Amino acid sequence: MKYMENTIKAPNLSKIIQKKHINKWVAFSPDHKRILAVGNTLSEVIKRTGEKEVGVMQVLPNFGYAPLTYEV
Repeated sequence: MKYMENTIKAPNLSKIIQKKHINKWVAFSPDHKRILAVGNTLSEVIKRTGEKEVGVMQVLPNFGYAPLTYEV
């Protein structure tokens, strides 16, 4: 199937996301190996990061997440 050629494999964030991050917004490095900022709101996390491009997500209570890539 042609549409599968552009499929991106989701990063494994289980090594950096912890229970203390539940219901928080987190920004992580482009390589997904470290957390750059944590906050209660998306705007708070974006202000705390001085990065040009960061991955941002809200950690949900069941350890699921809703990812968002944000570029300044």
